[in-house]
Amino acid sequence: MTRFPLARLLLALFTILIFLLSSSTGIALAQEKCELSRYVLPGNRSFPEGVTYQPETGYVFASSVVDGTIFRGQLGKEELESFLPAGSDGRRRAQGIKIDAQKRLFVSGSSTGLILVYDSTNGELLAKFDTGIEPGVVTRTECLDGAFLDLNIKDCSIINDVTILPSGDAYFTDSFSPYLFRVTSDSQGKFTLERFMDFTGTSLVYGKGQGITANINLNGIVSTPDGAYLIVAQTNTGKLFRIALADKTVTEINLGGELVSGDGLVLNGQTLYVVRNNHDIATLHLAPDWSSGQLVSIFDDPILNTPTTMALVEDCLLVTNSQFEKQVPGATPELPFTLLSIPIEVVENGAGLDRDLNLVSRRTER
Repeated sequence: MTRFPLARLLLALFTILIFLLSSSTGIALAQEKCELSRYVLPGNRSFPEGVTYQPETGYVFASSVVDGTIFRGQLGKEELESFLPAGSDGRRRAQGIKIDAQKRLFVSGSSTGLILVYDSTNGELLAKFDTGIEPGVVTRTECLDGAFLDLNIKDCSIINDVTILPSGDAYFTDSFSPYLFRVTSDSQGKFTLERFMDFTGTSLVYGKGQGITANINLNGIVSTPDGAYLIVAQTNTGKLFRIALADKTVTEINLGGELVSGDGLVLNGQTLYVVRNNHDIATLHLAPDWSSGQLVSIFDDPILNTPTTMALVEDCLLVTNSQFEKQVPGATPELPFTLLSIPIEVVENGAGLDRDLNLVSRRTER
């Protein structure tokens, strides 16, 4: 019979115990991550617009559309903190954000016309680009303000949202000018910006008018898993479009209707989640060729407070409660500003929640 020294036996038992504990803890954490919960942003004018999640570190990032602050927090911990201070690197506003596999944070600079790339671990600025779209009758910093103040905006640039392909290429939408921008990088980490597409003459027609909804054209953007197509939302028309990257053809996705005020997008397999500024999230099932889709459900609940975008976190959607309409003079936002983590199954069920979860103030009127 083989005899084991007592020390080796105790070490083996200890190793097994640690494994069992870590496994059970991991399961518990996975379940906790997908419970209905909230994250709180500091400040009384945070107005979160973009959100992204980094699975490797568990970091959650959010952006402020009013001053460009980038917030960072840990999944499962309620409070986020300032990670990149307001106004640094010319980032006076920030909208859509995404993190790639190399932990690089891509930031849409909103009405500044900027595109910025950061190291998400230490905040180092890796690249900064000016899209070169100069405003006409107003200054750049007034472009977004003007939309909220019902000015007739011309020739402005609003770099709104971003998606990252499996190749690492990042594509950015512009809500005011009919362009799609692409940022690429080489093996040495050098970044390059190009104006990838001009939508003039395509089926995606930009429009302008009075008020924020009438002025916001391209908004949310996602890429298909194979990197062959982009799917974009046009807010002011309620339409979705498919863009083939190989030949740059643009096709309206047949939904059998319109998704008014469509904003941020999340694609999970053939399921597309569309957050809408009228306080709901639409779930659609898209065809294999992405040319058509069918509305599955609409999740509408008072916990949503003018949501603008989402990020997929395991089996949850992390949603920004932007309250962006409260930026106008005289309006009072509800504090604190929050991100909501909502289980996908709850969103797909479509109905509102049937109990007060004390996440945010529930309202009887919109």
